[in-house]
Amino acid sequence: MIRSALSGLAESLRTRASSGQPKLLLDLTAVSTMDSATLEMLSELQENCRKRGGVMKLTGLNPLCVEILKVTGLHRRFEIFDNQLTALGSFAA
Repeated sequence: MIRSALSGLAESLRTRASSGQPKLLLDLTAVSTMDSATLEMLSELQENCRKRGGVMKLTGLNPLCVEILKVTGLHRRFEIFDNQLTALGSFAA
């Protein structure tokens, strides 16, 4: 069930990232942990956005998810914000 939900989310985000110059903000407040499939999806979406001149930013990460990103070295690939307001404001800069 979780894999199915992740696949549906990934497809929806890919569609959004494929149009124009995508600017995506993912609020991951409801995400309790990240497995390899989640990390792969985030990396692919980030690359997809970057190729189109866009960007993907993350907010709402709990300490465990932040640690997972740090351990895997992926924290260097993403802009991570403490809250949505700051993240949204960063798009204007």
